[in-house]
Amino acid sequence: MGFLFWLRLAVLLAGAGVAVHGCYVLATGRLSGRSRAAFRSTRDAGMYSLCSGLGLIFLALGQSVPDDWDLSIVLILIALALTLTFMGLAFLRYRPRKRSR
Repeated sequence: MGFLFWLRLAVLLAGAGVAVHGCYVLATGRLSGRSRAAFRSTRDAGMYSLCSGLGLIFLALGQSVPDDWDLSIVLILIALALTLTFMGLAFLRYRPRKRSR
């Protein structure tokens, strides 16, 4: 259990926390004042957190696949595709709006 194991675990737990926060926001509709000002709607704020968290989870899971499995490259590519999909969706579709000064 070296440094990379703990790094993968930290990314996995951070992603799970962000995804749970997104589910909480979607379920309850509660946002802080700063988040309410940054996002267009409560749904956008919840989906941003949920998609970002899922992207981090798939990133950590893709890195955790052992190299000696028969289909390890397929699993890694699937995890990479899901990571890019969720992160792209979060940052392109549900990102916070720009503030005008």
